[in-house]
Amino acid sequence: MAKVLVVDDDAVVSGLVARVLGYEGHEVQEVGDGRDGLKLLEQGQFDLVVTDLQMQFMDGDTMLKEAGDHLPPVAILMSGTFGDKTQEELRTRFNGLPKSCNIWFMAKPFEIQALLDLLERTL
Repeated sequence: MAKVLVVDDDAVVSGLVARVLGYEGHEVQEVGDGRDGLKLLEQGQFDLVVTDLQMQFMDGDTMLKEAGDHLPPVAILMSGTFGDKTQEELRTRFNGLPKSCNIWFMAKPFEIQALLDLLERTL
């Protein structure tokens, strides 16, 4: 199973994602903002990061950009602002993110099964 970092300033969302992924057998760490997420990315070896895009102190895309070589192979960015944009449209919008990381986007609110399906496809 994967080692996953969950970064979201909404404790309900991060707790739910962490519990579900833990239940599925993944090793999960969760933090409440991008600064703490960046520290963990720099210290640990993660297979995946699931992060909110908009957070206080440091947002998700800044965290990923600053993580540089410490990025995991896969990242999922979540936000309530994606609307009905396609993955390709969002990749274009966030084209400054490192190319070493396979970036996926999920609109909030989301179905847990949709997150699990995305994890199955990407890990």
